[in-house]
Amino acid sequence: MDRPGLALVAAFIIAQLVATVISATLSWKLAGIKKIGWGWTGVIWLYNILTYMLLDPIKFGVRYALSGRAWGLMLDQRMAFSNQKNFGKEAREAAWAAEQRTLHGLQSTEAKVPFGRNTYGETSVMAEEAKRRAEIARLREIHTLKGKIESFAKLRGLDIAVHPHYTL
Repeated sequence: MDRPGLALVAAFIIAQLVATVISATLSWKLAGIKKIGWGWTGVIWLYNILTYMLLDPIKFGVRYALSGRAWGLMLDQRMAFSNQKNFGKEAREAAWAAEQRTLHGLQSTEAKVPFGRNTYGETSVMAEEAKRRAEIARLREIHTLKGKIESFAKLRGLDIAVHPHYTL
C-alpha cells in the first residue's frame, strides 16, 4: 500500500548483492558449503524477478475481488462487513461535534473548508478535540469553585459574570 523508504530499499539491495556474491564465489569447507557459480546465480535472479512480477497483479486481483467491487456488491452497507474502524464511531463523534458547534452558535467546519474537502481523518481529529474540550469543561465545573458557581447560575437562569481570576 505504501512505498518503502529509500534507506530500506538501499539496505535490501546491498544485502541481496552481498548474498549473491557470497553464494556465487565463496566456498566454506568448514560448513560444507560450495559455490554455485554465476550461471546458477543468474537463473535464481531470473526466477525471483519473474515471480515478483507475477505476484503483484495476483495480489491486486485478490484484493479487488475481496473488496466486493468486482461484483457490484456494496459490502460496506452491512455492519458485519464494514471496513470502518469501530463501526463508524468516529463519524458519529464528528456528527455530534458538528451538532454541538451549531447549538452553541459557532461556525460549522464545512464553511471553513472550501468545497467540503475535509477528510475522514480531519473529522475524527475534530471529534477528539471536541470530546477533550467537553471533558475539560465538565471537570472544571465539578472541581473548581468558579465552575460550580457558573453551573449553578446556568441552572437557575441567572445572568451573572463571574470574575475571570481565581483568588484565595
